Amino acid sequence: MRNWILAGVACGAITAGAPGRTQALDSQRGLDGHVFQPSFLARTPFAVTSFDVGLIYGVGDATGPTYNIFGEVDGERLYSFAAMGQSFAYERKITEGISAGGGLTTTLYSGTDSPSALVIGADVTIGVFGRATAGRRLGPIHAALTLDVAYGPRLGILVIDAVKDALANGVGSGSALALDKVLTLQPGAAVAWAPLPALGVTASLDYQWVALDQEGGSSHGSALGLGIVADYDFGKVTQVPLGLLAGVHWVEPLDGDYISRVQDYSVGGFYTAKPELVLGAEIVWREFAIRPDLDSSGSFAQIKANYYW
Repeated sequence: MRNWILAGVACGAITAGAPGRTQALDSQRGLDGHVFQPSFLARTPFAVTSFDVGLIYGVGDATGPTYNIFGEVDGERLYSFAAMGQSFAYERKITEGISAGGGLTTTLYSGTDSPSALVIGADVTIGVFGRATAGRRLGPIHAALTLDVAYGPRLGILVIDAVKDALANGVGSGSALALDKVLTLQPGAAVAWAPLPALGVTASLDYQWVALDQEGGSSHGSALGLGIVADYDFGKVTQVPLGLLAGVHWVEPLDGDYISRVQDYSVGGFYTAKPELVLGAEIVWREFAIRPDLDSSGSFAQIKANYYW
């Protein structure tokens, strides 16, 4: 009889503890009954403990120059490219409203046929990043000051530049490789608002300062970024554990020739049944420039998996 009583007490403790754990996980990225879905387009204002993985795959076109047999520009045409990237990040909630973390990111852009490989070449970035969030509830919104820092080498394989140098100065005079080191500081602010338990809106504004260390010297530039995302959780009003989101994001250069104007528009879907798990994807249409002389646009699939505890 005593064993049955102890088993009942243990089961009761587990059953009572489960809602508390769920509520705690909800509160890490929740507001007024809504659990916000993270997006690639807007910085979250919530301090969390999580591990996340992001994968990006895309294809697009870039408008670039054409060349005659002497290496002189004689027109322009569309070139095709493919893109891929990965990110791995860990973040820890230090105390209420404050978290910090970091991770690793890689990206690759490459021409997909012979003319595109010649003009676009390939652009590879491998870097590390850190982030910090300090926020609190302010009336109907949750607001935070944010800081993101990224640093890493960027390797450009510029075949056409090497060919032009060889034509002008002789074989062996030019190199197809260009190695830059890029430092990005990104202070900003983010807010989240939930007008309904099923609906959430996130917005972020940041200032981007970019320092570029090249073989020929150093330079820097700056830009402003703005992202707005709305997500709707059908699991709050139906039995379907599906969240849908839509977002826009802009980057407007302030100075620096190598900083691209960026416009992103996205739609996405996420699994919402478990607050400790984020699993979903966004489809993004992006207008940007791979390099200053290559106005580009493309479609990207961005897959995201987060685990909170």
